[in-house]
Amino acid sequence: MITRNEKVMWRLNRLLLLRLAFTLLLIAAYSLVYGQVQLPKVFSNSMVLQRNLDIPVWGFAKPGSKVTVELGGNRIQTVVGQDGKWILHLPAMQAGGPHSMLVYEGNVSQPVASFKDVLIGDVWLASGQSNMEWQVQQSNNAEEEIKNANYPSIRFFNVPHDKRTNTQTDVLGGSWEAIDSERVKAASAVAYFFARDLHSELNVPIGILQSTWGGTPVEAWTSREQLLASPIIRNRVLQNDSITKKHFIKDSLDLIRFWEIVYNPQSKTDRTIPKKNFKDSKWPELTMPVTLKDMAMPNYEGMVWLRKTVNVPTSMAAKDLNINLGHPEMNYTLYFNGQEIRKNIWNAEPSHNYSVPAKLVKSGKNVIAVRMAFLWGGGRL
Repeated sequence: MITRNEKVMWRLNRLLLLRLAFTLLLIAAYSLVYGQVQLPKVFSNSMVLQRNLDIPVWGFAKPGSKVTVELGGNRIQTVVGQDGKWILHLPAMQAGGPHSMLVYEGNVSQPVASFKDVLIGDVWLASGQSNMEWQVQQSNNAEEEIKNANYPSIRFFNVPHDKRTNTQTDVLGGSWEAIDSERVKAASAVAYFFARDLHSELNVPIGILQSTWGGTPVEAWTSREQLLASPIIRNRVLQNDSITKKHFIKDSLDLIRFWEIVYNPQSKTDRTIPKKNFKDSKWPELTMPVTLKDMAMPNYEGMVWLRKTVNVPTSMAAKDLNINLGHPEMNYTLYFNGQEIRKNIWNAEPSHNYSVPAKLVKSGKNVIAVRMAFLWGGGRL
């Protein structure tokens, strides 16, 4: 099962699950080479092809040569263009399988490529940022969901991340894989639960093309032609023409450093700021609950330390104490009298209610400290 917030994101992201007949494939990759014939990586064993629509198959080959594709008793031939590209359309087929797809070159009687365990069903594109990328193994009740995942007719093709300065004709890798308890772990939770419900309702094979990358801007998913057509962002797009691989390397190193700061206190601040005797008299005071916009910190992105002194009566000393942080930002560490109580990374904790051990609870002055990441304009406690 997924959490309530994940269910909301599921409903929103279902709008992004664009119905895909292979004619809409954006990953027209030409790298699987058989003799002179090249096929996209998206054509592999265990693939799912769209039912009830003509099925396009395409690739590269020697100009002027013939390419023949056979599937489900249908055999279609085409002639390769002078640019080396070829495409043909197999007749629409009903849901079912498994089938074998055979690809022939010229008049050779033996196929140059053979794809096994091919199913005909519904194919969807699951694309987006971190909400769509969020894995099943990170979701609520993950252990039970993973144990029960046995759906040989639900297949995923996961598009690897790849940074390039221009449009590519290939993806780095990938192959179609049937969902089981091992492969489901890293699958998009939204896409998996969507596919599972759809498979149960329609009783047809379901194929998911997962192309997700957390934190990516919408421009990265938009063609250069469309971006240049907008007067608002045209100049910015043209400026990006100067980007090189060196920029990607620097960006990657900067990101490593960025997340190192988010997840781990720097300059040993975790040994000083959470302590009871730390001097915070000159710190600004806040009234809780509070968000970033209320803190007079416009456009701030980074780490924030918060401290609160509480007076514990003698009757509560040396007893377990409960602290509820409400709805804080997702990346934080909670301290009590200098001792780390809990470190939360993203949605690691389903709630933010923690118990402080009795040995830390003293009569009189006690200090609660929180180290929190304020990211992308967010920040609250």
